[in-house]
Amino acid sequence: MHLPGQRAVHEIGLWVFLCFIAVIFNNFSRYYRIFGSIDCICKWEA
Repeated sequence: MHLPGQRAVHEIGLWVFLCFIAVIFNNFSRYYRIFGSIDCICKWEA
């Protein structure tokens, strides 16, 4: 048997995790471009 407070903490953690994933996917294309340009710069430096 879980305590009510314990269950609430797990649900909050799950929602935070889902929101975090959603934010990452929303910003993925922007981050991908940034990391892609960094990768190109690294290749030019090499």
